[in-house]
Formats: sequence, structure tokens, C-alpha cells
Amino acid sequence: DLSWHTYNGIAQNSIFGTPKKENSASSVATASGSGGVASNNQQQTTNSTSSPAKILINEIQITGGSGKTGNDFIELYNPNNFEVNLNGYRLVKRTKSGTSDTSIKSWTSDTLISANGYYLWANSDYGDISVAPDITTSATISNDNGIAVRYGSEDTGEIIDSVGWGEAQNIFVEGSAFPQNPENNQSIQRKFHPSTSSGFIDTDNNASDFEIQTCPSPKAPSKTCQ
Repeated sequence: DLSWHTYNGIAQNSIFGTPKKENSASSVATASGSGGVASNNQQQTTNSTSSPAKILINEIQITGGSGKTGNDFIELYNPNNFEVNLNGYRLVKRTKSGTSDTSIKSWTSDTLISANGYYLWANSDYGDISVAPDITTSATISNDNGIAVRYGSEDTGEIIDSVGWGEAQNIFVEGSAFPQNPENNQSIQRKFHPSTSSGFIDTDNNASDFEIQTCPSPKAPSKTCQ
């Protein structure tokens, strides 16, 4: 009767639950046709009666080089075989040891990422990114930051995925922070491995899940740099 439900989100600090935080949303199967649960190729809705779908942070660039400090971008990836509506999700950041979220982008209307598709945020002053971003805001990211995709409110919404790099020491670090800050014309990219269900490695450890690339590839699979 939905009075109680089992938390089925992502473990944070090895805790499967939300102590001292907003309770997670329940998950309800929707009927399809004459009966049964909805098939995986149907649209995943994200509202008060469904658990938010997984979205991966896939690639991060914090500078395009001298005079291009506004070329910040964050690539999101939908690892599911159904489209995901970003309405209710938000992209946030924290400084090196920050204890509260700063908003990068909050989605408050229907915005779909196709199955196994990419979505790109960039700083509104970008001038040299190889593809047009899907959305821009004036937010910036920099050395030793952590970023997260949340579902719900700042600070308390469920963390769907997160990454910390450099000397980041905030709650967005999964496992251990990726130990480097990307330099000019570099990005932090999630490692690709064809044997995984999504094609990308996601062990909830930033240090082992990501690598430095010298040929950023926004809105596209990672590539071998020449």
C-alpha cells in the first residue's frame, strides 16, 4: 500500500538508505496492455511514485586552455535501454571541502535523454567545444571540485551519480577521488569496456572508473587519442 517501501537506490559510503536525509521515492511497476509490468523499452517516468533512473556522469572538462577558461562541460550518459526524463533531476557541484551544493543546472520541465544517449552541459561562455551543448548556464567547475547528479532538492536529494577529482574531499567523491585535475585540452573520461552492460565502467570508485584523455569527445563515445 506504499506505507513502507524498500530503498533501492545507490549506496553512499556503503549505506543503503538515507539516514538524516529525505526518504527515497518508492518504485511502482506500471501496467502495460492487459497486464504485467512495463517493458524496458518504454519511457521511464520520474515522479513521486517511481524510482529515478540511473544517469552517469561520463566526461568532464574544466578548461579549454589559455583564454578558454569558459570551456567547461559535463557530459551525461543514459545507460538504460529506455529514454529518461530529466525533469526533477539537477546537476550540482561542491568545492574541495564544501558542505553544501551549488547548482549547475536544474531541470524543471520535460527533457529527454534517449536510450544509450548523451546530454551535454557547458558554460554559457564556451567558445571552442567540438559540438553544440544541449544546455548552457553561467556555472563553472574547476580544480578539486566534486559534481553530482541529484534527484530532488539541493543537499538532500538522492545522489544518482557523482565524481570528485584532484584533492576533492567532499561527499561527491565515490570511493577515492580521481587523483588528477585535467589540464588544458584534457578531460576526465569514464573508462569504456565493452563487456559491461552500458559499455562504461561504474564501480563507484572515481579513481578506477575514470582516466585522463587528451582528446575530449563530448556527446560521443570515448576515442583513442593520436
